[in-house]
Amino acid sequence: MRGRCGQSCCRGIGAAVLCFVAAGGVTAEPTWTRPTLNLYGVPGIWDMPTAHPMLDADASFTIGGLDQTQRNTFHFQITPRLSGTFRYAFIDNFIGSGNFYDRSFDLLYTLQEETARGPAITLGLQDFGGTGVYAGEYIVATKTFGRLRATGGIGWGRFGSAGGFDNPLGVLSDRLRTRPAQPVGGQTGRLDADHWFRGDAAFFGGVQYLASDHLILSAEMSSDAYDLETARIGFDRRSALNFGATYRFDNGATIGAGYLYGDTLALNLSFTVNPKARTGLTGGTDTAPPLVQPRAPSAVRDLGWTEQPDGRDILTLNIRDGFADQGLRLGALRVDATRVTIHLRNPTYHSPAQAIGRAARVLTALLPA
Repeated sequence: MRGRCGQSCCRGIGAAVLCFVAAGGVTAEPTWTRPTLNLYGVPGIWDMPTAHPMLDADASFTIGGLDQTQRNTFHFQITPRLSGTFRYAFIDNFIGSGNFYDRSFDLLYTLQEETARGPAITLGLQDFGGTGVYAGEYIVATKTFGRLRATGGIGWGRFGSAGGFDNPLGVLSDRLRTRPAQPVGGQTGRLDADHWFRGDAAFFGGVQYLASDHLILSAEMSSDAYDLETARIGFDRRSALNFGATYRFDNGATIGAGYLYGDTLALNLSFTVNPKARTGLTGGTDTAPPLVQPRAPSAVRDLGWTEQPDGRDILTLNIRDGFADQGLRLGALRVDATRVTIHLRNPTYHSPAQAIGRAARVLTALLPA
């Protein structure tokens, strides 16, 4: 006999309050989860980075577009603090009348995670092994104040090209005061370590406001002068301020639209998956489990099924179907007259205990007494 799906009911004042909350009668304060990804496909606001890392093992795919530029980025959180990116960008009419296709790599390391008193701090190398078109280094800090997140940082290379000042690291070595010229479209895959943290530096920053669990409003001050784009494709940088909004879906997708540099509209699409996270139903939102099927005490003495030639095959088939109805998969089954051992797979429930509980309920209806 197959178990029947029960239907829970709300009883009493306490249960009525719980039902009211579950139905949306009380709105919880929105909370921050993952950081947003910027147009470069790394944790950031729009063009500028932020300090919070993604979740461990997060894999993110981003398409960011503005003016005549499209950046396609794969970002992977290698460890809880270290992440890397591969970027393939397209710039229209960047070299004479021809288009430019650029490959670049980034590394980001979180020096300090955010605490109650201190901000998250991240060190970043952008385009450290590519052609150098997007090359830049930065140190950035981000602190959360309820629904507001504030970011401030200092950058070199592209991040030090607008509003720049003498490199503060110049006190360590005079060679850090100047940055070697970067040939446009240079050799890909070469580490230009002699450029890192050299030349003028500049400050950047921004704020993000969590309007709801899904909507984030943002504003930033960019330290990127877009010198190459201005000279080659006529990019018009009228302002250092960028504004926009990002909407996050529950499935890991986000879409953002912004108004950048006083003249340019931008669109940003991203999708994040995590191979470590179990997908499927979360506790409390799925259907009711099957009812436990009680047996008469005398039924335990009925061992006639052990003499049935196809008894074990029928039992295996019934359990497999019963598990499938609950989103579970039967892996293996061993049964004798008084004992059963079952291996199951749980692709559905976040809590293993919930999967085991549902499996046990199915078995009360299908196993011999």
